Amino acid sequence: MKHNRRILFLLLIPALAISLCACSGAPAASVTAPAADAPEASDTAAFDAAVRAVEEEFVTVINEGLDAFDEDAHPELPFYTAVLTRYEENSYYAARHDFDGNGTDELLIGVGDAQTVTPIAVFAFDGAAMRYLCKEAPLGERSHLGYRDGLLIVRGSDGAASGSLTFYRIAPDGWSTDIVDIVDYEFSGETQVSFTSRMKKTDTEELAGACLADGIRFDLALDWVRFYPADPA
Repeated sequence: MKHNRRILFLLLIPALAISLCACSGAPAASVTAPAADAPEASDTAAFDAAVRAVEEEFVTVINEGLDAFDEDAHPELPFYTAVLTRYEENSYYAARHDFDGNGTDELLIGVGDAQTVTPIAVFAFDGAAMRYLCKEAPLGERSHLGYRDGLLIVRGSDGAASGSLTFYRIAPDGWSTDIVDIVDYEFSGETQVSFTSRMKKTDTEELAGACLADGIRFDLALDWVRFYPADPA
């Protein structure tokens, strides 16, 4: 009997200690888990390194031309050709924006000055490097890049009277694009414009009309940082 009482007493000791701690108001130990979406330091470093690589490539193109680039390895070369012929005398800027809401910014390159910067390219991070987006319709001498209603837009012009608008959405993988539609337009006279959706979508025909009426632009505010010419040390 005494043996049983001793066992019972030993079992009650931990319970009594827990009860006394609770009554004393001592705070319970807790561990705060990091936010699930918080980027790892290594991911941030890799992203920043990829941004610098794109900026450095632009500077190389501006200073040395395209001779050092392998055309097969650089789908953006037609765009760089336009950079050399159309934007050579401009200052270059970079900005970041998460277009698809996946927690990773895309990189924009723009040209202009401190007051007005025109976006000319969009890149997306694949985890290791930046990938040039909208490569099916690279910007050329008569092209413009815009963003409206959640879509990236490239306007290509065949001249004063006709052209096309290619509408892109960033794909689920986060670093490529899907073509939503291509809308061809043609002016007849000074004000009449006809629109033809290649995918038979009336909503993108209406959007194309709004884009031409308002101008191809980015409908969001961007924080541009100049990277060329570099600020003096």
